[in-house]
Amino acid sequence: MTRFVLARGNEGAHKGRVTEPLPRPALLLYGFEPFGAEPRNPSGEAVMTLDGVTHEDATIAALVLPVAFDDAFVALTDACARHRPRAVLGIGQGGAVFSVETRAQNRIGSVPDNKGVVRTGVIEEAGPEVLEVTLDVERIEGAMRAAIGPDAPYERSHDAGAYLCNYTIYRLLRRVPSFAACGFVHVPRLSHAPQSLTNRAVRAAALELARSVAGASRA
Repeated sequence: MTRFVLARGNEGAHKGRVTEPLPRPALLLYGFEPFGAEPRNPSGEAVMTLDGVTHEDATIAALVLPVAFDDAFVALTDACARHRPRAVLGIGQGGAVFSVETRAQNRIGSVPDNKGVVRTGVIEEAGPEVLEVTLDVERIEGAMRAAIGPDAPYERSHDAGAYLCNYTIYRLLRRVPSFAACGFVHVPRLSHAPQSLTNRAVRAAALELARSVAGASRA
């Protein structure tokens, strides 16, 4: 399986790449490295707990993207080319709640990436203003909420922001129909939810999507 791993924090800086192809991958799952002054990113830590997991004949490949506009999409495109997944699910750090995104917007804000690059305006000059995700939002929501319990903070989101999360999912949705399903989930900062809860939420969402995609391929 292929991994692009950039992580820092308690384990220190690390970067690695393995290029063994996955057998019949169903789902490509991606998160992000820490950004800004934050030492950890729960999205990247959560997705790597599922790298190589097989569930009901569906295999998951996971990677952690750099928080850099150009590098992130190059790594993501390379992983898609290698694994040819039927579905792609992005995970990113949000604010205080878990949320399944319903759409991506053709916009970039003014926050610099980890290389200090600032982009503003639109992602694609000729692109549509809004692109709807192509996964079953209610199905993914149901799996996540069952895993994290009724007391965990959750809300459906119609705004994926204007940073790398929105940027990557917008560009992936422009590749449809390359994928049977494509979407994005935001998880809370570690100050609002422990990593163990985020891991449960991401696992539930990923396995539900992998299950549905694998089932559709057998039909």
